[in-house]
Amino acid sequence: MGGKPAALAAWLWLLLGAFSAVVAAPVPGPRVHVFFANYKNEQDLSHSIRSHMLRQQLPQDALAYTVLNMGTEDTNRMEGIAGMHTGGKTVSIIDFDDYPANAVGGSVLPYMLQRVNELTTGAITVISDSDVFMLHDAWDVYLEELMDIGYSLASINPRGETINGPSSVFADTPEWNWLAYKSVLWSGAIRADAILREFTAQHLVDWGHWFKYHSKENNLGTIYLWPGLRLAFPGKSAVIVGFNTPFAVHCFYGSRTRNEKNLGSEEMKWVMSHEEKLRLYRMAVKPAITHSLEALDEFALKA
Repeated sequence: MGGKPAALAAWLWLLLGAFSAVVAAPVPGPRVHVFFANYKNEQDLSHSIRSHMLRQQLPQDALAYTVLNMGTEDTNRMEGIAGMHTGGKTVSIIDFDDYPANAVGGSVLPYMLQRVNELTTGAITVISDSDVFMLHDAWDVYLEELMDIGYSLASINPRGETINGPSSVFADTPEWNWLAYKSVLWSGAIRADAILREFTAQHLVDWGHWFKYHSKENNLGTIYLWPGLRLAFPGKSAVIVGFNTPFAVHCFYGSRTRNEKNLGSEEMKWVMSHEEKLRLYRMAVKPAITHSLEALDEFALKA
């Protein structure tokens, strides 16, 4: 007689434990978490985010979008960006000022990378400059396929073939302006102090060189690069990257159309005109016409 209540109690205890385990199971995070860096460049930023959203193919709740905001010039536009959403989730905007007061321009990047590393919830983490526009349909699926076959990092490499011709400095080198990595492999490495220490000790040139160096030294896997295909407009700074079809376009000097006076004459000639910039915006948010360079050419002429 005493055995049955004991057995029942044990069974109930196991059932309760199983139920508790189900209830306590963590909610899975997004498969891809995209971070955008912004410093007073909200017009480019809004088109960059929109171009990524328009061309994503994974289920909407499989992606998350976050802006690390280091300064806002257009408050109204930033409020509009905060209202953009995918899968019911709005874009998160986080004010970022956790870096030394004397850090300006590119010297802020190690601290930004560390903050991204602290915030990411995705199996794949993407870092995008505000003036990079996505042109490849299903870019998110593309990334997952690359990581599944062994790549640990994927990046654009527009300066491997630069606006001035081939570059030995940036040849076969990832560039942080659009870069994706397998979070679990890189999470322990991306700390500002470690990045700065290795960068200085190895006399590296650019932050992308640190990713290349650290990956090689620590056997983190193969790096996948989208090379520069050609300029979006003759003689101007926007570079289309990809292989047979465009993957993205990076607008070097993308924010400079509003502060040209700060550029030297040599740089000035690469700055896009206002009309060229508007054409690029329209190009960035038209998924149907960006599957080939020929289609981009035709659109650029008619835009």
